[in-house]
Amino acid sequence: MKGIIILGHGSRNKDSIAEQNQVIPMIQEMLPDYTVRNAFFQLCEPKFEDILNEMIQDGFQDITVMPLLLFAGVHVQTDIPELIQEYRSQYPDISFALTKHIGAHKKIAEIAVERIVDGDIDA
Repeated sequence: MKGIIILGHGSRNKDSIAEQNQVIPMIQEMLPDYTVRNAFFQLCEPKFEDILNEMIQDGFQDITVMPLLLFAGVHVQTDIPELIQEYRSQYPDISFALTKHIGAHKKIAEIAVERIVDGDIDA
């Protein structure tokens, strides 16, 4: 079985958590051959390691982690890769892949321009 974990930073703010929760079914619809799960690195549930462990227990043999993080901070550069490497060592028969974070992507700039031009103001 193939699984994807969409990994957010996490927040104490319920609205922030709800926004990430809204993205998961969108991704699942675009990737019907995968099981897409939601996780957070810190501050809220479900925790990243809990979801990793659940997927392993459920028999997933191919797990891809996609950091839903805009810029490369310490979690993207160090924390997440180190944790993935620990799991690769513990479970050598399972494939763990780590995608690039969102980063400086043209689509991010397009969304920003769209919000500016459309006057999508939130205050």
